[in-house]
Amino acid sequence: QVWVGRFRNPRFVQFALGAFTHSLAGLAVTSWDKVYTASVLSSENFGIYIVGAQYAGGLVLIFTAISQAVVPQMYLLLAKKEGSAVACGKFFMIITAGFVLLFSLFEIAIGPVMRLIFPVHFLSAIPIAQLLGVAALLQGLYFISSAVLFYYHRTFSLAIITISCGIFGAILAIISDASQVTEVVTIAISVWAAFFILTTLYSAVLVIKND
Repeated sequence: QVWVGRFRNPRFVQFALGAFTHSLAGLAVTSWDKVYTASVLSSENFGIYIVGAQYAGGLVLIFTAISQAVVPQMYLLLAKKEGSAVACGKFFMIITAGFVLLFSLFEIAIGPVMRLIFPVHFLSAIPIAQLLGVAALLQGLYFISSAVLFYYHRTFSLAIITISCGIFGAILAIISDASQVTEVVTIAISVWAAFFILTTLYSAVLVIKND
């Protein structure tokens, strides 16, 4: 009966549909990225890209875990009647500093780790992993700012941002005719930068407006 009551609530239905659309758009973007990368890169370059992406993905997992741990605390700050904007701003800066520190350690350590594990012909994946580390950092910061949009039930707005950034990435790929690993990685960084900038600006406006 509780769930039936929720589905009768227009705000809950709107939130759920927006979240579903956002997830669906995210799936479409990541699927297109994989298909495009596999189609334009040679087998050797695609293997190098996958190796670099695997290690950068580990950094994303760390950022995801941290985000899940700190978001409840951020929601408590957002619930404050006064001073939530300043408190959340300080909180975001602390999290950003922590993420940048982890990113820096990753950039330093990834080279020696990969040299220890992989044969020589895979070592060209080291700079790729380091570049994808930049995308991972932006993705981690995006997790924090997007959580603010979820707090204010702006799931449809988040879906629009996801679709827009996906289209932006596709346009970049078409215009640049990207066919090299570094070109593909540069597009990935640009897309995550767009995600981060749009969600951060929008979340900042919402926090200030509701303070």
